[in-house]
Amino acid sequence: KLEQEEISKTDDSFKYSDKSTLKAKVERIVVGKEFVDNVDENVSEYVGILLDRTLFYSESGGQINDLGNFSKEDFIFQVENVQIYGGYVLHVGVIKQGSIKINEEIELTLDVSRRKNLRLNHTATHILNYVLRETVGDGIEQKGSLVASDKLRFDFNLMNHLNENQLNEIQNNIQDLINKENKVYSKEIPLNLAMSISGLRAVFGEVYPDPVRVVAVGVDLDEIIKNPQDEKWKSFPIELCGGTHVSNSKEIQLFYLTEYSSIAKGIKRIVAVTGKRALELKSISDDFSIELNKLNIENISEKDLKNLSSKIDNLSLPLLNKLIFKSRIDELTKIYLNQEKNRKSILLKDLTNFANSILESDKPFYILNLSKSKNDKKILNSILDIFKQKNKPVILYSEFESKVVYFSFIPSYFNIPANDWLSNSFNRVLLNSKSGGKDTAAQGIFTLLCQKLDEFFTFVDNIDSNTTSNNNSFSFSKRTNEQSNIEALVAVLENIFTHGNKGLESNHQHNNWTVTKLFNRRRVDPISCITYISERKRDSKLLNSLDYVKQLNHKSPIEKLRAWICNCLSKGLLSHVYNVILDSNLADYYEPLSFLTSQWAPLCTVLLKPLSSINIGFQLTDLDNILQRNVNLLAPEVELQDINPEIVLLQKKILYLEDLNKSLQIKADEADERYRSMEKENMQLRAECHVLKLRVDSHEMTNSALLEQISKLESEYESRIESMSMATQ
Repeated sequence: KLEQEEISKTDDSFKYSDKSTLKAKVERIVVGKEFVDNVDENVSEYVGILLDRTLFYSESGGQINDLGNFSKEDFIFQVENVQIYGGYVLHVGVIKQGSIKINEEIELTLDVSRRKNLRLNHTATHILNYVLRETVGDGIEQKGSLVASDKLRFDFNLMNHLNENQLNEIQNNIQDLINKENKVYSKEIPLNLAMSISGLRAVFGEVYPDPVRVVAVGVDLDEIIKNPQDEKWKSFPIELCGGTHVSNSKEIQLFYLTEYSSIAKGIKRIVAVTGKRALELKSISDDFSIELNKLNIENISEKDLKNLSSKIDNLSLPLLNKLIFKSRIDELTKIYLNQEKNRKSILLKDLTNFANSILESDKPFYILNLSKSKNDKKILNSILDIFKQKNKPVILYSEFESKVVYFSFIPSYFNIPANDWLSNSFNRVLLNSKSGGKDTAAQGIFTLLCQKLDEFFTFVDNIDSNTTSNNNSFSFSKRTNEQSNIEALVAVLENIFTHGNKGLESNHQHNNWTVTKLFNRRRVDPISCITYISERKRDSKLLNSLDYVKQLNHKSPIEKLRAWICNCLSKGLLSHVYNVILDSNLADYYEPLSFLTSQWAPLCTVLLKPLSSINIGFQLTDLDNILQRNVNLLAPEVELQDINPEIVLLQKKILYLEDLNKSLQIKADEADERYRSMEKENMQLRAECHVLKLRVDSHEMTNSALLEQISKLESEYESRIESMSMATQ
């Protein structure tokens, strides 16, 4: 249609110039599939603009298109894609502001930074193609390429796999050519003349125009065409190419291989970076090298090695540097494993001697700190076996990197099972402690978290006077080191073994005294300790303590009272709240209780009876149902959300999650649709491959031509498989 209307083809020769701006006339505007005379910012679709001339490079020859914008007075058009159709260059994008109509003049502005990176990567691709031929052999042929702004990708035929030395040689040879500061020449010449140049590289099966553009690195094309068949031209990168290039190889600065892989049988792929991106990778590599060299071989840990190995996998590094780093870490790992083997052998011998010397004291039971083992279960079990052979009760514990492991053994003729000894000691005073085992042997583990330690140390500090002798009494404190705190735990363990489980039980009066002491000392959050004691059933009446609520008034804000109420409600202890409300004396202590008395008491009165027949562990959802049924009994001015804000918040979260689930389902359906569409295209590609192979059998095409087409189809098939995988994810 454009030719029928005698619209001239786009003059895109300016793409080879150094211009960053250009004036051009709007020839045609495309919206959807229709030509329009004008368009403005209100259009919801992508807009295509055809100009009489352009400096934008349209996607072709493996090089992606330029980006930039068009402008005129209050008009701004953002170019997102550039394609060429029969000589007509179409700029596709979005109108950011204003309007435009045909025959108007606009100014084109190129994204110079992106264009620069494309030039670097395209010239580097030519040099890579040449170096591969020189390093690996003349049989290397290009099977595909991508020139992007952040990287270059080159596919080539090769049956054997390139080893690390070959990759290193390729990278070094490319860098040598870059450092030679070779000029880059380009010229349009007749196709027949171009094809006669010795050493010329061209993509097999590609259709080239006549005349064709030739790009040469390091040699003037005017010299080449004087004697195109001279063998010396094989020593230079010379290719048929319509892409954009640097004027001198020194502009590339630095070249790094980043990936090397096999994408199909006999087809290899290299990915590389240049310029600024290569310099960024060099900086990252240098920093990591410094970090690696700082490692002390004599004091290296398994954790250090794992962290470094994981870091290598996650960092963007030059390929060869990454291989060197991994090799170094493998060496360090071997050294570490050998050191650990020797260390453990010596340590086991020392701890065995230590255990045997301890057994000479002939005590009724033993509690040993074996933290030197660094929580090595094999060593701890070996020491435990010594006590088993002597039939002596023992607890072994070890602390390393904030984790404590502990083992116990008790002969069968004792009344205390080994697992009970652990579960009634560590597990009763440490919320995150876990243990298990049999009557004679058990083991457990817990993590030393500061939040939990504060609660645990303060709790034991307040009960050790009731449960341990003067000789075994230790003070737990956050201010002392972890080893001192563990020694205090040892005193509790000894008391449990000597007096049984009763030693840790305290009466209600003592618990109330403990609460007061906790508030006065202000060492930890008291509500956490009180909740813990109640949960462990040391004192089921503690949550009902009026003294606790009175103390709460003086030491804590209203949020603490609400937390206490929610704690009672979540455990089905509504009667505790009710008893507090009915105590009129509390009004003098806690003014906010007037809110409870006026608004909660009627509700509690009604709820007490139905609660008596409900399991004490009822959930908040059940409470919500009860509140819904009895909301009419509340004062008229009281809203449900004022009484139970937690329930309202949960309901909002549920609605949010439901909306999120619907959104994710829609995205999943869209991904499935894309997957089915790609699967259909894949079936077509497989069918085309099958037809081509049949034609080989019938000798309808030459083998070389067929293999080229099959390779192209296989590459396209692999690319679509990657796209399908991304779409599915």
